[in-house]
This record gives sequence, C-alpha cells and structure tokens, in this order.
Amino acid sequence: MTQFAVGNNNGQVLMKDIRGGVGPLVEINCHTRPIFRLVFSPNCPSLLASCANEPDVVVMDVQNENSHIIYKDSSHEDFVRGLSWEPKNNRLYSCGWDKLVKSHLVSNSRMELNGQNP
Repeated sequence: MTQFAVGNNNGQVLMKDIRGGVGPLVEINCHTRPIFRLVFSPNCPSLLASCANEPDVVVMDVQNENSHIIYKDSSHEDFVRGLSWEPKNNRLYSCGWDKLVKSHLVSNSRMELNGQNP
C-alpha cells in the first residue's frame, strides 16, 4: 500500500501517494470544520470513515479518482470523537461528546445519505 489519507482544517480529506507525484490523488470536501479522525475499513480498504469538529459521520469510497461520499449521518448531538469498524462487516460505530454510541451500516454499492437513498 503506497497511499495514505490526510484530513485538513478545511474539512477536506486528501489521498496521497508516498511515491511522490504532484498534488493529491483525491480531494473530497466532506466536512465544514477541521477533520478529527480518519479510519479505513479492515474489510474494504477503499472505505474511509471520517469525523470532524461537528456531529457528522461520513464514509467515502476512495478507490479511484472518482472518489465520493457514500454515507453521511448527522444524528450525533455534539462533536464525534471516536470511530471503529466492526471487523466482520461494514458496520461502523461512532461515539461523541454527547455520550452516545451509534451504529452505522455502510454499503459501498449505492449512495446513502442519512440512511436514505438520495
């Protein structure tokens, strides 16, 4: 694996390649505030979950230059601080300053926003 993800203070996630090259491979505007945590799915390495200084949990498909958000949930009442993937499926758990732990079933086969198809 020669790629890694970086979150910035503008709420963007950038995929870079350690072999060099000009600029990022992928840029995704997924949050409006600074990124706090990024976690790749152990079962599907192209799925990247993120949280920021806001109540949103976002999952992106970062497989290629056409990377995009496939899931977004805004049900937390305060900043999300923890993200963890369940090893056996694409279930993501989040926890935040609101003292809530939420479960998110993520599918990379179709776009889902707040658990609904757009």
